[in-house]
Amino acid sequence: MNMVVHEPTIKKTTNPTATTAEQARNARDTAGNPVYANCVIFKGISGDRFHVEITDGDPSNGQNGKDRAGIAGIQVRGRHHKQDVAASTDIAYGGNDTVRTSGGDDIVVGGTGNDQINTYGDEHYGINDNDVVFGDNAKMLFTDRDDAATTASTITTAESVISTDMSATYDDTILTGDGDDTVVGGLGVDKIDASATPTADGTLDGVDVVSLNFVDISTPESLLMRQGESAGVVVDSNWHNVYQAGSQQREFGQDPTDVHFRYHINGNNDAPTEKVNASMDADTGNNKMFKTYVCGQAHDTLTLELSNIPASESDPRDVYVYISGIDNERDGYDYIFKITGSNGQTYFLNDWMGDCFDGEYKQVTCTSYQKGALASGITPNVTMIGNYVVFRNVKASSLTVSISRYDSTMGDAKWNNIPVFSGVQIVKSSLPTEAIEVGGDHDKDLVFGDEARLLFDLDIPFAGDENVADYRNRVITSESVAMTDGNVVKGAGDTIVTGKDRDVVVGGEGIDEVYSGAGDDVVIGDRASLKVEHNNPVGVFSQNVEIVLEDNDYTKAQRRRFVDGDTGMSVNEMQDQVRQGRIEGIALETAGDTGDHVYDESSKNLVFNGNLTATGFEVPDIEFAGSETAPDDGNNQTEPDDNNNQPLDGETGNGETGNGQGSETGDGETGNGQGDEPSITTIESYDMQTPLFLTAGETVKVVFHEFYRDTNYVPNLKLIFIGSQGRFPAIDADLETATGPLHLDIPSTWWYSVDVPDQPNGENGCFEIYFRAEEDTVVVVSIAQ
Repeated sequence: MNMVVHEPTIKKTTNPTATTAEQARNARDTAGNPVYANCVIFKGISGDRFHVEITDGDPSNGQNGKDRAGIAGIQVRGRHHKQDVAASTDIAYGGNDTVRTSGGDDIVVGGTGNDQINTYGDEHYGINDNDVVFGDNAKMLFTDRDDAATTASTITTAESVISTDMSATYDDTILTGDGDDTVVGGLGVDKIDASATPTADGTLDGVDVVSLNFVDISTPESLLMRQGESAGVVVDSNWHNVYQAGSQQREFGQDPTDVHFRYHINGNNDAPTEKVNASMDADTGNNKMFKTYVCGQAHDTLTLELSNIPASESDPRDVYVYISGIDNERDGYDYIFKITGSNGQTYFLNDWMGDCFDGEYKQVTCTSYQKGALASGITPNVTMIGNYVVFRNVKASSLTVSISRYDSTMGDAKWNNIPVFSGVQIVKSSLPTEAIEVGGDHDKDLVFGDEARLLFDLDIPFAGDENVADYRNRVITSESVAMTDGNVVKGAGDTIVTGKDRDVVVGGEGIDEVYSGAGDDVVIGDRASLKVEHNNPVGVFSQNVEIVLEDNDYTKAQRRRFVDGDTGMSVNEMQDQVRQGRIEGIALETAGDTGDHVYDESSKNLVFNGNLTATGFEVPDIEFAGSETAPDDGNNQTEPDDNNNQPLDGETGNGETGNGQGSETGDGETGNGQGDEPSITTIESYDMQTPLFLTAGETVKVVFHEFYRDTNYVPNLKLIFIGSQGRFPAIDADLETATGPLHLDIPSTWWYSVDVPDQPNGENGCFEIYFRAEEDTVVVVSIAQ
């Protein structure tokens, strides 16, 4: 008999008549091969699945019905990991502590008292700032996963320790910043801010980047990358929405790129197709970039030609090409792609049905199509799994990149996969590579307002050769812990702010206020139990499905509906499913409304046991007591912000106003000396990328010297408003036209566009428009086609 396994260690057995495992292991012929055996031992297995196949060792004798394979039993032996325990002691005593940890994956326990905890450093590096914070007392179990000589460092479980002194105070202020943070507020009236600051979305100093987002001429404005919206593994807030009309390059926006591109296919049809991935939401900039893409057909090679790259022998560039994001047109049978650059670099991608972007950028680095490089047994090698490739040190002004499906020997090749490009970044940096490849949705927070019990991921990562450290501090199950001393409840009235990306919040006891920010969130006002994977409650949002290389069973017919995506389950349907106990990831402990207040504008938020407010609210500034800002350790650069409405540049007061212009009003003058009406501030040359600050009741005259329109088409200009800090209030806009005054009512929203006359109304080809708001606000205003 022959025994074949999809793991590296294999033993063959013949005529198995030995009676003990010891005999099986020691019996050898002159060549050292086993002769008599009744067991085989496979060592060093790391995958979750292990495949054994027993076949006839001498098929030339034919099938006589006597030489039949069989398995009598299986034993799996593991090993114990060393563990350490850390726990709060003397919990009846405590003080009002201030704790600052800066960057890194921190674990903090505040203990008894009114503590102030700040766990974030440089906001650009949230990818390495995944914190676990307990505001009050806790006990934790740590497990040795990296064979450390002295200390077990991987957190395994953590839970609140019920406090014994109900007369003490436990009102904590916790700031965790960017990163996938887990926060348990504990007892008391806590203020928790797990959101990232605006710094996290900015392009790093020392980085010169051109970013192209592939869209279509008919792509709705809601799917276009907005000015100031960040995406990319190299974080950029100035993406170009580009498409191809015939063989001509086109672009939405007022700032066209100098880099030229053209894409085409070699195969069954003449032109690629621009599409929208219906299985994804556009709730973050990174998701939005992957949601729109250009693709070929199943048998095509999709080619992208880039030219006018600002590169030379002495000034090279790195070119990042995003190759993942399509989901609904792949299958589980053929999933190997080959990506080739004209500079001679080639990569192989393993992109199966169900492998989708979940906020993490992963680079494909596999350069050899050999089984040893492709997989560890039946588990894909980590070098093949990803959503982008990088062509390093490009010195020419042009680069051609092609992607095509590749004949796979790891499964049935049915040629159903479709090659895809989602975007491109051309990068020059004075910083090391590891310092700039830090983008992604790294603000997926899990927050319990009161006490909780947590179980963390200790499983072996899916892919071969993955770094175990990348999976630290990830919760897989969590549950609320009731906090009572007789009839006294000590957890009431928490304020929780979570910011961007996908967040999960459990308010717990009392009437809480939750501001969940951008992203598709889950907010539960009262107690609950959760099962999550990468902060995704199981069964709620589309999961990143992992399959082994021989698994051909994951088909469209087996896929379930989730709340995200264009064709997914509605929020109301998902809420009903949760309440009926049909969603594994959420178990509610309280039915009905418990009086909590949830503030968010997203239409995809799941809210339970609380009242949702979608408009007309202001996110509170959570600050440390007795301080205008959080403690500054040199990495946290924050500036006082008067209710998010005042400018950071320029001053206000004494007749001055700020739009970075330092304009003055009063005595019949403006700061530009134009002598306009005393109540009107004039901005003579407005940069359409600069926030416009409007003070309640004040009229601001803006002169637009530059605006974008494509001269190849009939002009159709629009006035575009983008909320610099979220939703803006209603705004009045007035301008003179050839037919008389034109008044525009701009509603309260976060993004809005409206037609304006195609011919400028001011001198020297300028537009002159007057703006007035009833409330203080900050917006970015532009005129574009």
